[in-house]
Amino acid sequence: MQSDKVQRGRHGLSCLSEKPSLSGLPLLAARKAVELAALFETLANDTRLRVLNVMVQGTETSPTELVKKIGMKPQAISNQLKRLSDRGIVERRREGQSGLSLYCRPVRSRSVGTGFMAYSRCKAAQSSQERKAHRTA
Repeated sequence: MQSDKVQRGRHGLSCLSEKPSLSGLPLLAARKAVELAALFETLANDTRLRVLNVMVQGTETSPTELVKKIGMKPQAISNQLKRLSDRGIVERRREGQSGLSLYCRPVRSRSVGTGFMAYSRCKAAQSSQERKAHRTA
């Protein structure tokens, strides 16, 4: 796949990154587009993103750990985990009688982790650009 340097901007962020050429890929089928839209809709929630952010940093995370790390009520975390589970982003595994241990599915975990990394890089690039602009002003 070819790669081009492009300037990207979204939500006030801008970063220069390698963009793989997508011209060789087939068009997205209507059904796949609907599935992808549903996935993005599920991910478009700050609490769910915070939950996933904690989960991709480790191997398995219990709901109790998420409550402690995120600082929300257990019911709120449980509701978000249910939505993530319904979409197939998070899988559940029972651990004895003590309760539930949850973890991200490997494919989704990698994708979500890549998204967090890209966001961090864009924020860092934006901060660097702002510092340079401030120095020249």
